[in-house]
Amino acid sequence: MIIKRILCPTDLSSESDEALRYALALAGAYDAKLIVFHCQPETIGMDMLEAQALLERSLIPYLTPADLMKLKWEAVVSEDDDPGKAITEKASEHKVDLIVMRSRRRPHRAALLGSTAESVSRTAPCAVMVTHGDEREWV
Repeated sequence: MIIKRILCPTDLSSESDEALRYALALAGAYDAKLIVFHCQPETIGMDMLEAQALLERSLIPYLTPADLMKLKWEAVVSEDDDPGKAITEKASEHKVDLIVMRSRRRPHRAALLGSTAESVSRTAPCAVMVTHGDEREWV
């Protein structure tokens, strides 16, 4: 599998940052472009530039300044009430090879109740890696 572009959706929480760590490791290993994506409802009213700055700040704890300068990455912010749909649309639009995202629910609950990760896994145009809170650390 050739990975040239990785999409990592985030809600700007510390839980989402865990998936970002994996996405950064994979982007480094494959010399791939990382697209950090944030989707917010239109009612939030956060300025797009402010959201992009928050995305950049979420990378800083995991990279040295030199690594950040070398990293091929892009911040993408979208306003949509359905994050699952927005993630799959951005993945198609950017011709992404892999989506790396975090799931807060356990798999059996996600199947019963639905989740963004479950929705993306079923509709994504590419492979999806879903991380969970109770997994073993490998990064």
